[in-house]
Amino acid sequence: MIAPILTAYGGEGEGRLIRTFMGTIINAIAILIGGASGLLFRKRFPERIAQTTLQVLGLFTLVVGVNMALQLFFLFFSFLILFYIKLGRNSTINALNNCIF
Repeated sequence: MIAPILTAYGGEGEGRLIRTFMGTIINAIAILIGGASGLLFRKRFPERIAQTTLQVLGLFTLVVGVNMALQLFFLFFSFLILFYIKLGRNSTINALNNCIF
C-alpha cells in the first residue's frame, strides 16, 4: 500500500515520505496543542475576551475567503481574455460583455 505512495513522491524510504507530509504533521500537532491549551485555560479568560477573539477570527476567515474568491474570479476572466485573443476575435470586449451580462 505504501509503495505506490513512495514511488509517486520519488522517495525510496520513509524519511522521504515524512519530509513530504511535514507541513501536515506540524499543522496537526499545532491544532492538538491549541485545543488542549484552550481546554486548560478556558476558565481563566473573561467571556467578553473569548467572544471578541471568536469574532475577530471569524472576520479574518471571511476576509481571507473573499480575497481568495476575488483572485479566482480575476484569474478566470484573465484566462477568458487570453482564450478570446488566441481565437483571434477582434471584439474581445464585446464577447466579454455578452458573457457577463
